[in-house]
Amino acid sequence: PDHPDLAGKLVPGYDFVLSDTNSADGQPGIDADPTDPGDGGGVTRSQFHGTHVAGIIAAATNNKTGVAGVGWGIKVMPVRAIGVSGGTRYDVEQAVLYAAGLANDSGTVPARPADVINLSVAGPTTSTTAPQSFVDARKAGVIVVAAAGNDGLNELVSPASYDGVVSVSAVTSAGGKASYSNYGATVDVAAPGGNSGDLDLNGIPDTILSTGADDSVTPLQYIYTAKSGTSMATPVVAGVVALMKSVDPALTPADFDAMLANGDLTDDLGAAGRDDNFGYGLINAQKAVQAAASAGGTFPPVLVVNPTAFNFGVGLARAQLTIGNAGGGSLSVTGVTNNAGGWLSVSANSVDANGLGSYTVRVSRGGVSVGTHSATITVNSSAGSATVAVTMQVVSAALNDDAGYQTIRLIDAGSLSVVKSTAVSAVNGQYPFSFTGVTPGTYRLQAGSDSNYDGLICKVGDACGAYPLLGGISDIIVDGSVPTLNNLNFQSGYYTMPVSP
Repeated sequence: PDHPDLAGKLVPGYDFVLSDTNSADGQPGIDADPTDPGDGGGVTRSQFHGTHVAGIIAAATNNKTGVAGVGWGIKVMPVRAIGVSGGTRYDVEQAVLYAAGLANDSGTVPARPADVINLSVAGPTTSTTAPQSFVDARKAGVIVVAAAGNDGLNELVSPASYDGVVSVSAVTSAGGKASYSNYGATVDVAAPGGNSGDLDLNGIPDTILSTGADDSVTPLQYIYTAKSGTSMATPVVAGVVALMKSVDPALTPADFDAMLANGDLTDDLGAAGRDDNFGYGLINAQKAVQAAASAGGTFPPVLVVNPTAFNFGVGLARAQLTIGNAGGGSLSVTGVTNNAGGWLSVSANSVDANGLGSYTVRVSRGGVSVGTHSATITVNSSAGSATVAVTMQVVSAALNDDAGYQTIRLIDAGSLSVVKSTAVSAVNGQYPFSFTGVTPGTYRLQAGSDSNYDGLICKVGDACGAYPLLGGISDIIVDGSVPTLNNLNFQSGYYTMPVSP
């Protein structure tokens, strides 16, 4: 509970793990302390599954720390129902009653009941009939969201398959059903759950990063951990439901169900309409909040700019900037300025009476010194301001191009994991590199810059390249008969989409 990225985001909760052995917290029976003692015994790192889920929902935003949760002002009530050896349906039902502000074994209720209950748990069941505790929680107006399960099967699970519970399946970073995700007639909606591969080839598995802790060391260290599963997809949906409740506090479970079935909250995936893999589709936070606002809430105007950064590299001269209103009501642009000192200009291309629409961003390298130049475009509006970072390079005709410090990675073509990595500077426009001790196998080569030093390359604004071409990556086969592979040359550079004059 003391993770710095959860500071100020938690309210008091309760521990409903009845078995002293399973609770392992040194306190007999249920108690008012929901803190998890961990399941690693001080030897291995504990899972701290609930901490990871809480971070996905509500990790602090714009605090320059770690990750950002789905919600902005969302609070989390930690109610413990799962112990070091799993849990029982009874304990879960008592936790649900407590969170909903209903009579339960603790003899107490929270000062303010929960609006949404997230249940990233799953167990076997043969029935879709919900226990009375879930029925009562729904009658109290609480929207219950649960994980479809990670067995990759078409099977019923408790509590996700219960009538009145929102069942969440998981998709990969590519938008397909995650192989581990359960599916079937009771699935209602899908959300990102992560996958172990590296589909975007940035050298990092496409798992879900969130808050965690390492209790295998003393003192305990607050860290960030990567996990995958419908347990990770469920809090994405729960967080979106909380955002909906923030603009329409009167939103009921029946309202949510109707909006979901109408396609108001999702982007359709798979077969048209509802299907067993994705339910009614992939949750879309913007659509969901707008639907809630239209149903009876209020949604203020929100200034958005796209993209939020340009890198014109050494050759591109213009690109397109879009300014829009992602919220409700009226929003007007009051000014678009920059601090480049002359080499950067922004002009309206196709805009409405409020100044919303597309703008052309141009750079001029004439008379500008050799080197990398940066500037900021500031968009002012009646709903606040937004900034766009701009980078441009000017090179001398007598020199070869320099794409900046480059990280070069050897990637296993099967698992897409990084096998070897090196970082080098340019020497007359060339980046000499080599990898030794490479075992026989099939590999790929990728290079790119890491402009903000976060360990990720080939992001927006970064240089990027791959062997032999970025748009046509080829496998490299290493076997025992070829001790050295030479001349694996390829280009890395900056790319952006030009627009018509």
